[in-house]
Amino acid sequence: MECRHKVKEFGSSKGNNEYHFAVYPDSRKDFKEQLKSVEKTYRMLLKKKKISSSTSVIRKIFLSDILNQTKMLKNSCLVKGLSSLDSAGVSIVEQAPADGSKLALYAYHVEGIRPISNSKNIIEFEKNGLRHIFVLGLEPKTELSSVALQTRDIFEKLSKILKTKKASFLNDLVRTWVYLRDIDKDYEAMVKERRKIFSHKGLTSRTHFIASTGINGINSCKKTLVGMDAYIIRGTSPGQIEYLRETPLMCNPSRYGVTFERGVKVNYGDRVHIFISGTASMDQKGAVKHLDDLLGQTKCALENFGSVLSSAGAEWNDLMQMIVYLRDQSDALRVKDYLEERFGTLPIFIVSSKVCRTEWLVEIEGIAAIKTENKNFSDY
Repeated sequence: MECRHKVKEFGSSKGNNEYHFAVYPDSRKDFKEQLKSVEKTYRMLLKKKKISSSTSVIRKIFLSDILNQTKMLKNSCLVKGLSSLDSAGVSIVEQAPADGSKLALYAYHVEGIRPISNSKNIIEFEKNGLRHIFVLGLEPKTELSSVALQTRDIFEKLSKILKTKKASFLNDLVRTWVYLRDIDKDYEAMVKERRKIFSHKGLTSRTHFIASTGINGINSCKKTLVGMDAYIIRGTSPGQIEYLRETPLMCNPSRYGVTFERGVKVNYGDRVHIFISGTASMDQKGAVKHLDDLLGQTKCALENFGSVLSSAGAEWNDLMQMIVYLRDQSDALRVKDYLEERFGTLPIFIVSSKVCRTEWLVEIEGIAAIKTENKNFSDY
């Protein structure tokens, strides 16, 4: 049975198309059947678009029960690969699809990439002289008993990877996703430890921080309190990466003690990529707006999200994909109806995941792309 799906495609006048796929199975089936239908639909979409598996970059798989589903998932083509040409990295996280299904698939494909390596956690490819590196499913030492120690360890591991790749926090780290097993309990400890690490690495309010989402997410190890995905670009020119620090609607998060940026803009000769950090319902000073009002918070979060888009020179129709995190899964239908009416065919993932403040009912992140002609930089 074919799954419900959405595809957003972007290409410049010079080609180099990129594709964002979203595949959502029928929630009435068991996990095995849902997984098979996702695999089948994914292969069908690639065939329909005439896209080779060699274009695979990353796949992110949202699960409802990671401990019971991982073994079967790891034997699927989503993890093992579509073919010998498929070098995609895979991120797996327990953030249950809010429609009641047991998994959902996000896949990102890019034409013209040259894979360099694909190890356990790292996918690296070269494109027009730049090295793009995704670090996926990074975990700390599980014998470390506190979230502070695990946060320190996971960032030390990321630091070693950056050093091995001849990259740095300050110049090359573009975007992170930090997953906390219990965000209500552990977010403040993670934020405090990250602040100290960033200061040591030269990331301050006078330089910049990193675009990021800190969100509830569980991996397959019971003792892991914090996990991470990260995106690195090595070899960029001065001014090619621009951090989106604040907007007329939102102050810089460092004003209320949290060290991340609202988003990041990566400039190429033929396009601009924009990664928007997790965005919620807040005022210009960082206070929560629309307490206990789901749709009020959703609309406000989108207004704030839109202000980040605008600050990067983008519009709503430039969005490639969106992830919506809901504190309460029972709110899914109301949010889905509102977003479907507004965004139509955009690949959107609505998942059950607690947000960093208990008062926030919803948080939104996304990726956008706009066409440009910039002779200062090479094409993507």
